[in-house]
Amino acid sequence: MNDKIIIDTDVGDDIDDAFALTLACKAGMDIAGITTVFRNSFQRAQMAKRLLKLCGRGDVEVRAGADLPLVQRIEYLRPPEMLAKEEKDGYYALPQFMPGMESEEVSDEHAVDFIIRKAREFANKLVIVGIAPLTNVALAIRKAPDIVKKVKEIRLIAGYYTKDVPEWNIACDPEAARIVYTSGIPVKAAGLDVTMQCPLSDDELAIFREDKNAANELIGVMMDKWFEHYKFERPVMHDPLIIADMLAPSVVEYEDKNVCVGLCGDKRGKTILEENDTLDSGRIKVGLAVSPEKFFAVFKKYVFDK
Repeated sequence: MNDKIIIDTDVGDDIDDAFALTLACKAGMDIAGITTVFRNSFQRAQMAKRLLKLCGRGDVEVRAGADLPLVQRIEYLRPPEMLAKEEKDGYYALPQFMPGMESEEVSDEHAVDFIIRKAREFANKLVIVGIAPLTNVALAIRKAPDIVKKVKEIRLIAGYYTKDVPEWNIACDPEAARIVYTSGIPVKAAGLDVTMQCPLSDDELAIFREDKNAANELIGVMMDKWFEHYKFERPVMHDPLIIADMLAPSVVEYEDKNVCVGLCGDKRGKTILEENDTLDSGRIKVGLAVSPEKFFAVFKKYVFDK
């Protein structure tokens, strides 16, 4: 694969971002950079930098981006008790951020400018992999419309296409998602329809915890903090799925669909399949079937050092 990729991530919330970054690094993908987004993107960038170093990819550039959605208010996304638990001195305190990560140096270049620069540098070769709210990507498109003809493809973990339910990456910034989906850049999106079929089993989790690889040990500690903070029972491999699908294209099966991102009322934050193409919708490839067996074959091949 000759493509260059930028992974746009909100690493530090759900543990699946850390698994996705590790999979991309260990598989030897040609990573042009990592950009971070949403609520304390600078700490997320420091966390990503530490993880990259432990994966042997300290050479990969990392840029912090937008902290706040274009319009959406954080107060509508989280209950007050969770916001109080997560905020410190007016900033979001990442549950997985650990002592020592604050020493990681991150360039002052903004993620949006980095995306624009790399899109022009690698015209028709750059694939943006969005595994987070789409604020950075939307701002890049708005600031530099010329990149619409230069970005080869956008690959997303976003949306829920077979149920009338908002998905987190879309719900955090629906306006940004609308911009991306209607931009004219080719989009492939896999949503909760397929990612929910790829949870990490107890056996797989046990094998992972036995792994003494430095990056995997860090993810194990981050995962324990994630379990403690959110009270989830097991990780679901949402974000690694799109990386695995790029490494082995038969993992997810796609269909061309007209998708509108809802912005108002009870449709806000939802990805709505429409019969006809409209000015408010985009014609994209939607993942509607997945092979968990093929996914985990790729995942274990690179992430598990056993």
